[in-house]
This record gives sequence, C-alpha cells and structure tokens, in this order.
Amino acid sequence: MMGQQSAIIFLAAIIISAWMGGVGPALLSLAVLHVAHGYWFSVPPGLWQYNLAWFISTGGYYLVGIIVGVLSQKHAAATARERAQQSESIAQREQLRATLACIADGVIVTNIDGQLELMNRAAEAATGWSLAEAKGKLWGVVFSIRREGGKEEVENPIDRALHTDSVVHETAPLILASKTNQTIPVSYSAAPVANAEGEVSGVVLIFRDESQRRRAELDLKEADRRKDEFLATLAHELRNPLAPITAGLELLKLSAGNMQESEEIRLIMQRQTQHMVRLIDDLLDVSRITRGKLELRKADVDLATVVRTAVEATQSLFDAAQHQLMIQLPDEPLFLNVDAARLTQVFSNLLNNAAKFTPANGRIVVSAERSGDDVVATVTDSGVGIPADKLEQVFELFVQIHDRNNIDGGGLGIGLTLVKRLVEMHDGTIEVRSEGINLGTTFVLRFPCLPSTRREASVHAPQDTPLPTSQCKRILVVDDNADALESLSRLISSMGNDVCRATDGFEALKVGATFAPDVVLMDLGMPNLDGYQAARRLRREPWGRGLTLIATTGWGQEEDRRRSAEAGFDYHLVKPISVSTLVQIFDSVASARNDE
Repeated sequence: MMGQQSAIIFLAAIIISAWMGGVGPALLSLAVLHVAHGYWFSVPPGLWQYNLAWFISTGGYYLVGIIVGVLSQKHAAATARERAQQSESIAQREQLRATLACIADGVIVTNIDGQLELMNRAAEAATGWSLAEAKGKLWGVVFSIRREGGKEEVENPIDRALHTDSVVHETAPLILASKTNQTIPVSYSAAPVANAEGEVSGVVLIFRDESQRRRAELDLKEADRRKDEFLATLAHELRNPLAPITAGLELLKLSAGNMQESEEIRLIMQRQTQHMVRLIDDLLDVSRITRGKLELRKADVDLATVVRTAVEATQSLFDAAQHQLMIQLPDEPLFLNVDAARLTQVFSNLLNNAAKFTPANGRIVVSAERSGDDVVATVTDSGVGIPADKLEQVFELFVQIHDRNNIDGGGLGIGLTLVKRLVEMHDGTIEVRSEGINLGTTFVLRFPCLPSTRREASVHAPQDTPLPTSQCKRILVVDDNADALESLSRLISSMGNDVCRATDGFEALKVGATFAPDVVLMDLGMPNLDGYQAARRLRREPWGRGLTLIATTGWGQEEDRRRSAEAGFDYHLVKPISVSTLVQIFDSVASARNDE
C-alpha cells in the first residue's frame, strides 16, 4: 500500500487535474497514477488487488476525480456564461450610449426616486448640465420646465409615468430653462423602465426642442396673414379703378352730344383700365420670374431713352400730385445691353412708388452716371421714408411697409419684388436707403455699362393714336361672354372689316362653313365645345385649314400658350387685346393673301 504522504500527493494531483481540466483530464490522471501505483508502489506489483481495502481506496480516488471534474466543468460553463453576459451587457451599453449620442432629442434617465442617472449630449446641450454634474440630482433641478406664460404648474413627468405605468406625453407649450437661464420651447414623453426582474426601476424621459417647429408655425401664420392682406389689397386696388370706370359709363350717358366732356371721360376710363392691366401684368410677371419662365429680349439701349419712356408713362401721377420731377443725366449716352421694355418697367415702378409715397408738392430726382465699368442710377424722393428696421423687407413679396389706409393706392406689395428680380436678371443690383420716417427714400441701381461706341437701340413710348384700320375683310369672333363678343365685334367692324359672331365652338363651326372667314378670334373657355376642341375640329375642315386662328383669353401662362399652339392656333392674345396688335395681324394676313 501507498504511504500517507504519497496518497496525499496522488489525491492532490487528481483534484488539480480534475479542477483545471474537467472530467477528461481527471480520468487520464487517474489512469496514469493507477498504473504508476500498481507497478512502483504495490507489493506485489500489479494493477489489481483483490481485497476490500484496495477497492475502497482506488474507488475513492476515481470518485473524487470524477466529482471534482464535473464540478469543474459546471463552474467553467457558468464562468463562460457570466463572461458572455458581461460582454453582451458591455456591448449593449456601448450601443445604447452611441444611440443616445446620435439622437437629436434630449434623453434623461432617472431612478424611481427621480434622481438622474443618465443623459445624452442633446440633453446636456439643452439643459446646460453635463452628465457628471447632473448625475444624482433630482430631475427638476436639471430639467426645469414651466408652462408658457408661467401661470400653471407642470405635473411631475416622473410621477405621471410611474403612476400610470405607461407612456405619457406632453405636447402643450412648455418652456425649459437651462442652467444658464436660456429658455427654449419643449415637449416631452416619459415611460417607466423595468429591471431584469420586471420591477419598475426608473423612468426614461425624452424631450424635443420645439423652436424650429414654433418658428415654422409663426412663418405659416405670417404667410397666411400676408395672403389675406394681399387678397384684401388686391380687391381694394381693383375696385379703385373700377369706380371711375363705372362712373364714367354713367357720365357718358349724360354727356351725349358734348364731345369735349365725353373725351375727358374716355381718357379717365382709359387711364384706369391701363392701371388695372398693369396690376394684372405685374402679378403675372412675378409668377413667371418665380418659375423661371420670363425671357429677356436684350438689345443695346441708351439709359436716357429708357428713363424718358418711364417718365412719360408716369407723368400723370406727378402732375396730379404737383410734384417737382428732376432728371439728371450726363450728356454722353450710357449704353446698356438690356430688355428695354423690362428696364422701363423697373423705372416706371420706382417712379410710380416715388409719386405715390411722396406728399403733394414733393420732389423726385432721377439721376445716372458712369462709375468705372458700371452705370449707377438713383431714384430719390422726399416722401414718407422707410423705418430702418424695415429696409430689408421692402423687396419681399406682398410686404406692405406703410399702412395702406394712410396711402392712396398703396399697391399690392409686388412692385418692388418685381423690380429686384428684373434688375438681377440684367446682372444688376439694387439697394434702398432711407434716413427714416418722413425723410425720403433713395433706390440705387447698378448695371454693367457697354462701351459708348455701341449704337443706341430705339425705344418708343406707347402713343395714344387714332383707331387704325385694317385690310382684312372677313373675320369671325367667337366668345360665350355676350358683352365681350359685342364689344370686340364692334371694334373690329369699325376698322372696316366684315364681322360674323358665334357664342360657342359648335356655332363657330356651323357659321364658319358658310361665312368662310379669313381670321377667327376664339375664346378658349367656352361651354359645350371649348376653344381647344373647336380649333382642332376647325383645322380638319377644308375652309379652316388656311385661315388665321387667334386665341383670345385671360389665360397667359406658358402652359396655356403651348396648349393653344398644339390645338392649331396661330396666335395667343391675352385679354384685354391691344388694337395695334390686332391690326398688325390683320394686315399681315391681307398682305400674305395679296402675295398669293
């Protein structure tokens, strides 16, 4: 038998092998020690001894080794699981931290007592507290909120979430005061958080900075207010010219036989009609520019010619208010490569504003000079001026700087927007200057100047000429509006033409087959058969293939012009129709027929 010391060594070796390696190494160690013991320590040598003591001692070794090996394996498995759980927990914490760091909303986590345990960067930025400073503090110290206006107390969001044991929301206006006393509007949601045992251990609170949404709401309200104001102003501006037109019609009845008085009334009605057309044209121009649909027809033009044309167009305003208008231009021509009509529109708008916003007997000065490679032009008035805080707003669409009730014909708030866009389309700049209320206003325009050797392109002001005559003889007018049909038919007839009428597309096709017109003027928006459909059918008829087809309509967008061209129209005229334009078309048709 083995001595006591050897037995202890053998037993220790077995236990160590079993604990370190598990059952497999333990059995291997037992087998080796069994062989070593049987041949080196047993007397007589041998692996087996057939007595009770040997079986008990050897079985004990094997039993101890197996038990320790099994326990070792269980311990190792438990340790591995714990390490895996720890690794997973660390990974989840890192994922949570990364997620919280990326969230734009503020996140605060508290324990069940309301003490702060975690917050993300967005929460730190909004509250002014760092996590290190805030940890352990009550939520109300870090997340200090109150009702907008400060009259009502805010219910504790932690208590709300814990009491309801569900997600709670607060969308009513709340104000968050940061550590540095800066305030922002916020809304929040809060929900209870459970631990591994399913017990509520705290609350997660997520809040959002509502500043951007609040600004967007205010912007929408302001836009809505401007829209309402614009519609009211538009109605006012359209009623203003309608009043003298309506009165003029009544006066014409009473002034029958008095040619001088009738002519004065006609001129009043003509001016007011032109004013209405100008309002509508400005609206359409702003729309075209905004959508990038306005095209410039540039040519070399002397600025003096443009200014003279603009002054002629607005002279009546200066005469009515008894303003002193001064034009200060150099003797040398200042050539620009511009669309003369559009640049005239710019100066006309500026002069119109100067006359309108300057009290009677005021002074307006238009000047221009060369400055390096540019031309600098100014329009200065002695009028009501502009407050310093409003200077940046004068070019915004629909903005009314002055109370329209205190200004006669205050306008739609689109003129200066149109001016700025047109100037920029000519590679120019415009700025406004004013010392304040009742100290006048100056608009400064700058354009690239051409060398003086470039020839001047002529710009002619529209003239009030006698009603012209045309060479066309057979003209069909189609319109479902009885007054429009009557007036246009009489106008064309007075030019010496043979006119026939129709009130819709079907009647136009029927009348045209027997009348055989040279020209057809057709409204687009008609019942039964509209102008587009009527034009297509007309072009399929033998009598309609060679005639000139003119669309007369209130629709003047590029899409409308494209549709009319596709339907077969040769011209697209927007109402009110220019008489001179009609004469030019009629004469060109007559000339073409004579050439045939």
